[in-house]
Amino acid sequence: MASGRKRFTRALTGWISIAYVKWTRLVPVSVARKITCAFGRILLALVPRLHKVGMDNLNLAYGDTLTHAEKKAILRGAMDNICTVATEFSRIKELAESDISGVVKVVGQENVKEGKGHLIIGAHLGSWEWMIPTMNNLGYRVAAIYRPNDFKPLDQLIIDTRSGPNTVLIPKDNAGANLIAELMNGALSGLAADQSPRDNGVPTTFFGQPCWSTIGPAMLSFRAQVPILMLSLFRQPDGTYEFRFYPLLELDHGDDLLENLVSNTQKVQDELEKLIRQHPEQWLWFHRRWKKRPRLEKEWAERLAKNEKDKAKKAE
Repeated sequence: MASGRKRFTRALTGWISIAYVKWTRLVPVSVARKITCAFGRILLALVPRLHKVGMDNLNLAYGDTLTHAEKKAILRGAMDNICTVATEFSRIKELAESDISGVVKVVGQENVKEGKGHLIIGAHLGSWEWMIPTMNNLGYRVAAIYRPNDFKPLDQLIIDTRSGPNTVLIPKDNAGANLIAELMNGALSGLAADQSPRDNGVPTTFFGQPCWSTIGPAMLSFRAQVPILMLSLFRQPDGTYEFRFYPLLELDHGDDLLENLVSNTQKVQDELEKLIRQHPEQWLWFHRRWKKRPRLEKEWAERLAKNEKDKAKKAE
């Protein structure tokens, strides 16, 4: 019975999502945005968990440096941003193929080394769904990891919307080898690294608070021998966007792989924090970023012990 209810809920949510995406294709973006943001504000007011998780995160990140009213304003902005991203989703192909010169200002494109693969690191920040089509529009071939949706009709809609002649979508499970191959073939290959990982995490700090962070960027950059490039696509007050390529991240390449993983993962998190601090109202504060991970703690202790043993053997 429980699994039947779960399937029903998944299907209902899926069909509603499909209907929503099709609706946003039919109406002007400004109209879809206003209606969706109004609904999002209602959800924020009526769903206690959303408000609690968001405020808990803001209290951890900013402490007493912001007032309660300032934090509430950030939360409202964060909800508006999620809703805006949702309304923009159906326009991905349109953005990839149209003239964006009057809509998107591109900064720092000289940081991309011609003919070389780059590991792109972003976050659920700003207009994140429009980052790949913007790169396509600029002439870059992009490979991106995505999480398949359990509801097949919605999954197919997502794939169809995000796919394009210059975009390769790689399912998240066992994506490493495919992503490395794309990097070595010169693609800009990316992933978001701002959420709490369930697997393959190392201890870091984020906004000065301890948390777990994915080793994906550090490991992929090391294995494919490509640089890490941070990107942001922020919405501006006048309704336009700024798409920025940042200078390549300088990584540590010491003899101890484990130490390199930790230090380079921390560097990625530090850079993501800098981006979020620019526009905190455009980040996903409703995710439990600082969640405790007992299994990762245990695995990390075992990994440290093994690393010390290995070092001791080499020293003999």
